[in-house]
Amino acid sequence: GLINLGEPNSADWLNGLVFRDVMPNSYWTSTTYTKEKDNAWVVHMTDGYIHAVRKNDNYRVMLVH
Repeated sequence: GLINLGEPNSADWLNGLVFRDVMPNSYWTSTTYTKEKDNAWVVHMTDGYIHAVRKNDNYRVMLVH
């Protein structure tokens, strides 16, 4: 997974692996919030906190192959 709850900061942990420039900010997931179709989930890359926000808000994306 992209979140490591055993690390104090998943962004720093990912940057120490094969990723580069992961910021300690929130990133979009690909999942719509089912109770509000205009919302989707984001995950914060430091602590793994997940919350729903409006789809027209500005958050980062991470391309993973």
